[in-house]
Amino acid sequence: MDTLYTGDIPQDYKYAVFYDDYIRLFNVSSAQNQTLNYYDVYISYPGFYYRTGQQSFSQYNRTYFQEISVSNDWLYRQDIDKIFLVVFIIVLMFIFVFNIVTSVFKKGGVFGGLI
Repeated sequence: MDTLYTGDIPQDYKYAVFYDDYIRLFNVSSAQNQTLNYYDVYISYPGFYYRTGQQSFSQYNRTYFQEISVSNDWLYRQDIDKIFLVVFIIVLMFIFVFNIVTSVFKKGGVFGGLI
């Protein structure tokens, strides 16, 4: 299973219940006869969105949650491919402009014909 990016959500919220559009995270592996705080991490939208809330559990049966791998490292973001693409385009544009500026001093610029 992939690692879920959790941003500024505390790292102990790693027990999950899966829904269609979001993953509900708890900080305990099971619940019975208690009210727990949770974070809903939305996975169907571009970017990183979440909300908080509380959920009450019955005293008659215990609910178990699935432990998943979570991280606040930006490399696990859902839009990391777009971030890398934008950085790549900016670097290419910088090299191109740098070559144009240096072509004033040397014919073809520093990269002389590579770009």
